[in-house]
Amino acid sequence: MDPHHKAAVALLRLMTQPKAITQELLEELREFFSDDQLIELTLDVMKWNYQKVSVALGTDRKSVMVN
Repeated sequence: MDPHHKAAVALLRLMTQPKAITQELLEELREFFSDDQLIELTLDVMKWNYQKVSVALGTDRKSVMVN
């Protein structure tokens, strides 16, 4: 995996533990992503994690889809 993707995956893994996102990781991410891109990436991950609720509960995914 290239460094660009490794940095993104590191952010994704730590999003459920915000205090685990270190200044060092943020500096690495900013080598590859603008602030706007980091916000978009974070919101995309939040969207996909939100959809896991319906899967875990066995509910209709369409009723909780986020666009």
